[in-house]
Amino acid sequence: MKNMQVDIPSKIRELRVSKNLTQNELDKLANLPATSSAKIEQGRRQVIVEELLMISNALGVSVHVFFPDQDVFVSNEEFHTLEALRLIPFDKFKRVMGMLEYEVFLKVRYLKGEKKKRMSELAVSLSRLTSKDQRPRSSLR
Repeated sequence: MKNMQVDIPSKIRELRVSKNLTQNELDKLANLPATSSAKIEQGRRQVIVEELLMISNALGVSVHVFFPDQDVFVSNEEFHTLEALRLIPFDKFKRVMGMLEYEVFLKVRYLKGEKKKRMSELAVSLSRLTSKDQRPRSSLR
C-alpha cells in the first residue's frame, strides 16, 4: 500500500473552509481555547490527540480522514481516560506513567523489528511526559 501522509494543519483548514467556518467558530465548536485552530493551521504548534478528536467532531468527520492509510482508532473511553489523567495531581500522574513505562519495557523484550522499535519509542515518550508536567490542557473541565 502506498504510504500517504496527510498534512494535518492543511486538512483541518480545508475541512473548516469547506464547512464555511472561521477559525474562531471552529475553536468554539470544538470547545478549544481561542486561537487554537489558527496556531495549529499555521504550524505554530502541533495538534494533540484530544484536540484532533474535538476538531473532527466539530467538523462532522471521522478522525480517520487525517490518517487515510493507517489503522487509527481512538475510542471515547480512551479520550476520557486521557482527560482523567490530565486532571489528577502530577505526582500521581508520574506514578501511573512510571507503571505504564515499566510494563512497556517488559513487553519490548519479547518483540522484534518494527514493533520493538515502536514500543521502545513509546516507553521513551512516556518517560518524557514525567520529566515535568507537560500534560496538555483543555477547556473540557
